[in-house]
Amino acid sequence: MNLRLPDVKQVIFVQQTGLFAAVMDNTLAIGVMNGPQALFSDESGSPFNKDWIKSKGSMQLEHIRSKFAGAPRDLQPVDVQITVEHHIYLDVLPFPSFRERALKAIAHDPPLFDEDELCYDICNREGLIVWVGGWDDEMWRAARWWHMMRNERIAAGPFWDSVVL
Repeated sequence: MNLRLPDVKQVIFVQQTGLFAAVMDNTLAIGVMNGPQALFSDESGSPFNKDWIKSKGSMQLEHIRSKFAGAPRDLQPVDVQITVEHHIYLDVLPFPSFRERALKAIAHDPPLFDEDELCYDICNREGLIVWVGGWDDEMWRAARWWHMMRNERIAAGPFWDSVVL
């Protein structure tokens, strides 16, 4: 029997990056330079809404958004990230519609789900799996909270499931 090795040019290389590494990359990509401390402190608020809160809502959304124009497209803030006070862990997820829907649900009175449960699921229960680049939404796969996304993961999830899982 003659076993042939596959041609390297025909092999797809996929490396699962830990959620921590992807989140750290995204933290730096949005300009938060104090690393893990920002993510693991309960008091760490979003950098996107600090100016809005200080101005008591008088700042223009466009002005605040322009400060983050250099961030990757999928990490740039949506309006609700600027106007609703929240923890930074949502800001580093490269799914604009997920962030928008999650923050609207959290800001609802009463909240539509427990934010601590969402954070725990993402960080501890493989609620999100990251492949390669953390800033690229096509490299993430959502599990339990997929229903909070519009087009982002619904399209790419089956692809990764068929290729990798």
